Amino acid sequence: MASTSTPSHPASSTGYAAVSTSPDVRLFYSVTPALPLNPARPVVVLSNSLAATTDLWDAFVAEFSRSHTVVRYDARFHGQSPLSSTPDYDYTAGHSIDDLTDDVIAILDELRISSADAFIGLSIGGGVGVSLAARYPERFGAFVIVGTRSHASLPDDATRFTERTAVYRKQGAQAQAEQTVLRWFGADWIAANQDTAARVTASVARTPIEGILSSAAALTRLDLRDHAATIGRRHRQGQPRNVLFVAGANDAQQVRNESQQLATASASPLTLVPDSGHIVNVQQPARFHDIVRAWLTKE
Repeated sequence: MASTSTPSHPASSTGYAAVSTSPDVRLFYSVTPALPLNPARPVVVLSNSLAATTDLWDAFVAEFSRSHTVVRYDARFHGQSPLSSTPDYDYTAGHSIDDLTDDVIAILDELRISSADAFIGLSIGGGVGVSLAARYPERFGAFVIVGTRSHASLPDDATRFTERTAVYRKQGAQAQAEQTVLRWFGADWIAANQDTAARVTASVARTPIEGILSSAAALTRLDLRDHAATIGRRHRQGQPRNVLFVAGANDAQQVRNESQQLATASASPLTLVPDSGHIVNVQQPARFHDIVRAWLTKE
């Protein structure tokens, strides 16, 4: 493990968790403050959107690492999570949301964290959070699910991902990243926040096409409705309501509608964040931090 530090938050420990040996799949993770874990600090685990890296959570880590241990990671074949060393690994076949869910459990096991206080997932990471809440409720005290869809809409979703990977192949990683950031934030926000937009674009451009292909396969098979129903049954039977859905008020109507559907099915609240699109924690960090803090403390 190596330790690094930045001016904005304490030193972090970094490492790689082997979530599979056949085929070879390893995930990069970062723990802030650095290991060893302080048992007095609550643990929060963060999960990214498609094409994003741990950098997306820099502002959150700077804020919450004052009081919490923050674990973040790069999803399969994203950012610093390497491509598989297994010959002829089929990235197009990809993986499922439940595979990505098991990855989170593997990281917790690697770090010997039997139970984390919270999981916060964004977009596809939010889908991972719904699966975790349904399948591993004992491993987390609370969940914040941000900007997730409930199920794939075929063939439209498959067509959209085909078009995005075509941009990557024909025009390169930078062009695909610029297109992604424009879709996330909109031209007006980018023009008013050029430095932040440039940092996010550079981060997205570091994700190889293999990472996008494999996670796009998961999204075209996405269906969280049974998981939401499982959560809802527990809540209606009297177990604490520990799942919060969040969406940007300016996010795509499909995302907002399906977030509401998941919230209703799981008997959970939904909070809409004004003046925000898909990446709420970057567009409205102060509001997002307040929402998370209030949910974790039930204020």
